[in-house]
Amino acid sequence: MAVVSWPEGLSDQTPLPYGVWKIMTHVNGERDSAQVARMAAVSDADVLTAVQQSQQWVERATAQQRPVSAALEAELTKILVSVVGPMATLMMDDAMEDLGETATLSALLSTLASELDASQMDAFVRQVRARGFL
Repeated sequence: MAVVSWPEGLSDQTPLPYGVWKIMTHVNGERDSAQVARMAAVSDADVLTAVQQSQQWVERATAQQRPVSAALEAELTKILVSVVGPMATLMMDDAMEDLGETATLSALLSTLASELDASQMDAFVRQVRARGFL
C-alpha cells in the first residue's frame, strides 16, 4: 500500500464535502491507504477516491481565485449575454468597475449573483462550468 498525502494546495480552509473531510482528516503523509481506511471506517478504494476528490476541489478553489483577464471577461460576457440579453455588457462593465484591477472569478460571480435571479444565475454558472472556467 502506498502512503497517501494531502494534495498540494489543500488546507484546512478548503471547502470539501463532509464525506471527503471525514477521510482526509486521517491522511497525514505517513499512513498508507489501508491504515487511513481502518481509521475512517471506509474501504481502501474510498480513501483513494477521497484523495482524488480533494484534488479536484483544490483545483476548483484555485480556479475561482484566479484574476479575471480581458479574455476571460470577454468569454463571461458572451455567456451572460446568452442568459440576460444585451444588458449583460453593462452588467459586466459595472461589476468589473466595482471590483477594480484585482477582480477574481469568485468575486465577479458574487457581484453578478446579486443582479441575477436564481434561474439566471443557475443558467450562467452551468454555462461557465461547461466551458471549463469553474
